[in-house]
Amino acid sequence: MATSPSAGAGADESAFLAAVRENLPENTQIPDATDEQLLAAGADACEQIAEGTPGDQISVIENEQLGVLGTYDDSGAIVSAARTNLCD
Repeated sequence: MATSPSAGAGADESAFLAAVRENLPENTQIPDATDEQLLAAGADACEQIAEGTPGDQISVIENEQLGVLGTYDDSGAIVSAARTNLCD
């Protein structure tokens, strides 16, 4: 039985937070996001991934604006870090 990519107990929260903060764009829309807010966004990303939403269509930041390439840049950093460190 395959497991779905949801935030699980074995999640590496420290690595997730480090990856997000390292990969947020310089013009991030969330410069003052707390660890708790980022972890909640990561859990949301895992839920959307589990539901089958394509990664480039996931937005976990309220009122997030598309970047110049038509993607959600802040959410992209969160989704990538969540896939690697939070999602089962």
